[in-house]
Formats: sequence, C-alpha cells, structure tokens
Amino acid sequence: MVTSYAKVKTSRAGEYLIGLCRVWHRTLPESGEAPTHVEISFANGRVAIDATADHLEFVLTAGTIRDTALLEDLVSDPLDRLSCGEDIHYEWTASKVEPKPQASGPVFNSA
Repeated sequence: MVTSYAKVKTSRAGEYLIGLCRVWHRTLPESGEAPTHVEISFANGRVAIDATADHLEFVLTAGTIRDTALLEDLVSDPLDRLSCGEDIHYEWTASKVEPKPQASGPVFNSA
C-alpha cells in the first residue's frame, strides 16, 4: 500500500472538511456537531481527514503510487477552490510504500 500525508495550518479546518465532503457528494452524520474526522472510500483508495482548531490533516491510502497521486489531486483541487481568500500552504509528504505480503507457494524438499 502507498500512503501520502499533508497537514494544513488553518483556523477553518472544520469548514474545509465539510466543504470537501459536499464537493464529493458524501453525507455527514446528522449529530448536530461539526465532524472532526471522516474517512471516505473511492474506487482507487481511501481519504482520511482530521480537523482540529488550528489544522487539517490528510492521510491518503491507495494500492499504487499513481492512484495516490490521483487522490492527492482529488483533495488539492477542491481544497484550493474552497480556500479562496485564505493563503493556505501544504505539501504532500513522500509516499510510504508498504510491501504487499507475498503468498507462499508449495515448498518441495528433495531427499
């Protein structure tokens, strides 16, 4: 699996989290409180978003580096549009590649 991270310093983290969910047409729980964590599955991977009082944190997970890059664009484009007027800075960190477990085949011992 390939994982990519980004952290955005902003006092509007909760607004951005809700805005991104709306852009992606995802429903938020009707708890009456602003959500602080969401996990959204897409066909090519998963996006997890955490919002606190002063930052927004993203963790993207996909099967390939290409799919992770697509998820980065899927997050970055609407986030940049939502932040109109606020100068936000973020950078996707180096992706971490975790090897997939190898299926072990039959073992033959010669006598």
